[in-house]
Amino acid sequence: MAKLAKALSAAAGNSSADKAYVEDVFSTFLYDGVNGVNTITNGIDLAGEGGLVWCKDRNYGNPHRLYDTERGINKYLDSASNAAEGTNTGSGTNHGIDQFNSNGFRIGGQDGSINDASSEYVSWNFRKQPGFFDIVKYTGTGSARTVAHNLGSVPGCIICKSLATADWITYHNGANNGSNAQKYFFKLNGTNAQALDNDIWDNTQPTATEFSLDTGPNANGTEYVAYLFASGADAASQIFGDDGDEAIIKCGTYTGSGAVGKTITLGFEPQWMLVKNADNTTPWVMIDNMRGMPVDGEGPRLLADQNAAEASGASFFAPRADGAEVTLQNTYVNTSGEDYIYIAIRRGPMKEPSAGTEVFQAIATSGDNPNTTTATFPWDTQFNTFTNTNYATYNNQINDRLRGFGFLPSFTTTPHLTTANTDAQTVSSSFLALKGNGMDVDKSDGWGASSATIFYNFRRYPKVFDVVCYAGAGGNADVTHNLGVAPELIIVKATDKAESWAVQAASPAYPNVAFLNNDGAFSANGQFSAAPTATVFKVANSGNTNESGYNYVAYLFATLAGISKVGSVVHSGTTNVDCGFSGGARFVMVKRTDSAGDWYVYDSVRGIAAGNDPYLLFNSTAAQVTNTDYIDPLASGFTLTSSFTAGTYLFLAFA
Repeated sequence: MAKLAKALSAAAGNSSADKAYVEDVFSTFLYDGVNGVNTITNGIDLAGEGGLVWCKDRNYGNPHRLYDTERGINKYLDSASNAAEGTNTGSGTNHGIDQFNSNGFRIGGQDGSINDASSEYVSWNFRKQPGFFDIVKYTGTGSARTVAHNLGSVPGCIICKSLATADWITYHNGANNGSNAQKYFFKLNGTNAQALDNDIWDNTQPTATEFSLDTGPNANGTEYVAYLFASGADAASQIFGDDGDEAIIKCGTYTGSGAVGKTITLGFEPQWMLVKNADNTTPWVMIDNMRGMPVDGEGPRLLADQNAAEASGASFFAPRADGAEVTLQNTYVNTSGEDYIYIAIRRGPMKEPSAGTEVFQAIATSGDNPNTTTATFPWDTQFNTFTNTNYATYNNQINDRLRGFGFLPSFTTTPHLTTANTDAQTVSSSFLALKGNGMDVDKSDGWGASSATIFYNFRRYPKVFDVVCYAGAGGNADVTHNLGVAPELIIVKATDKAESWAVQAASPAYPNVAFLNNDGAFSANGQFSAAPTATVFKVANSGNTNESGYNYVAYLFATLAGISKVGSVVHSGTTNVDCGFSGGARFVMVKRTDSAGDWYVYDSVRGIAAGNDPYLLFNSTAAQVTNTDYIDPLASGFTLTSSFTAGTYLFLAFA
C-alpha cells in the first residue's frame, strides 16, 4: 500500500511546485560577520514553512547558536551546553536572528557568536518538511506519554532540549547497532557513549506520528523543544526528486574497520554529516561540503558538543557518488569493532536549473589586490587562468570542491591540476577562500597585482554537469555518477600521476578518444571500455582512466534544453550553430575532431561579438589571442566565421 500511495503521489505531482528537493529544505551557507544588520539569503522558506537555523563561529570558540521558528525570534540554545534558553536583547552587541524570511533569515545586528566583523560563520538551515525534518514544542507531564509530530515518517533521530537548564537528550535509531534503539540515549552536549535506560523513551520505538517519553525529557511543567530527523529508510521519507521516490536524509549506523577505505552506503552523495562513536567517549563530528569535505578527508570540522573554533586537518570522510568513505583510522570515526551513528543529508541541487546562469558564470578580474569576488551561486569546479601573460605555473588551473579548495576562513593549501600538461595535481598555497556565494582572491602570493584573470565557475546540476572522484581499480570498470543522463562529454585526469587528460564524447562516439592537453585528433586508443549510461561511465585498464593504485577526477557534461549544449558541427564558410539558447552562448569550447586541432575557449565576458574575439586554449598556457575573428554572436547559440578552419568540430556551450 505504501508503494501504491507513493506512486499515486508522484503521478499527481506533475508540476515542480508539487515536488520537493533537498535544496528547498536544507542549506549550508557561509557568511562574514558585519557588526550590523546581516541578511542571509539561502533560498529556504522559514517564514512560510518554519525550521531551524544553526550557526557557528568558525574562527573563535564562541557558542553554537540554534534558533527555530517554534520558539520564535531572538531565542537561542547552545548545542554544546546544558544552559537554559537565552534571549538576545537586540541592543549593543547582543543581537540574534530577528527575522525568519521566505528565503533565509536576518541577524539584527552585532553579536560575537553569530555576527562579528572579525569572524566568519557557517549556518545550517533545516526547513520543516515531511520526510525530512520537524520541530515540536511541548510541555512535560512527568509521566509516560506520547508527543505528536508532523514528520509524516519514522524519525531516525530525535534531539530534545529543555528550555531550562538540562542536557540535550537524543534518540538515534543506530543505538546498540540498531537493535532495540529505544532502550538507549545520547547527550548531544557531551561526549558520552550511548547509555542504557529503558524508561527514557518508554521503551517504545517512535512512529510516523508520535514519539514516546517517560522519565526522559519530560519533567512536569517544563517546556521542551524537539528536533526530529527522518530515518530515510521508510517509503514516507523517500518522496523527493522529480519522480518522488528518493530520500534526502539517512540516519544509520556502521561498524568501524580500523582501516582507511571503510565505506558507508547511503544511496546518495552527502553534503552534510553528523557522526558519533556510540561505544566510546568521543565528540559529535560535524562536516559539510561548503566548508570542505574533500575526497582526501583533509578538510575542516566542527564539534556539536564543543564550542571550539573550526579545526583543520581531517574531516574524516570522503564523499562518493553513493555514500561516503572513511579516510582515517580514528576513534572519532573508525575504531575497529566500535559502532557509530550518523545523520547524512544528500548533496543538491536535485532539480534541473532554470537558467544557464545557475550553472556557469565567468568572472574577469583586473588584478586588484586584495580582491573579493561575488559569484551568483556556490560553485563546485573552477577553471582559472591569466589572460594577459604566459605563466605556466598558474595558467589553466582547475580546482574542485571535491578535491579540496581554500575551505578554511584563511587561505590554505589547494590541489591544482593544469589542463595544458600531464602533471599530477600540485598541492600548494591557495589564492582563494570560498564564501557563501563567492570567493576571496589573494593575488599577493605569486599572482601579481597587475595580472588580469578569468575564472570559469561551474555548479553541479542534474542533466548538465557532474564531477566524480574515484580510485583506479585496473581492468574495465563502471564508475557511478549522478548526472542523471548519459554524459555526452567526459574529461578524466589522474590526480596523483602524470597522465594525459582523456576525453570521450558522444560525437565522435566510442571508441574515439582525444586528450585535452594536446591538439591531437580523436582516435580509438582504449581509454574507455564502452559508451556511458545514465548511471555509470565505463573506463578501461589505462593510466589515463583506471590504473590500480591511482586516483582520478572526471568532469561530465550533457545537453539540457536552453541551458547547455554538447554537439558536433561540420563547419565550412560561415556556420550558425543553433544551441537552442535564448540570448546566445556565454561560453563556447570547440575542438576539431576530424583532424588535429586546439581546444579553443571563448566567453562573453571577454567578448563574443562581431569583430575580433579573444580566445584561450585549454591545451596551452599561452596568453589569450586577441587579433582573430573566429566566432560571432548568434541569438540561439554562436557562429563560426569563415576565418575559422573548415572541418568537423566538437563543441560545448552554455547559455
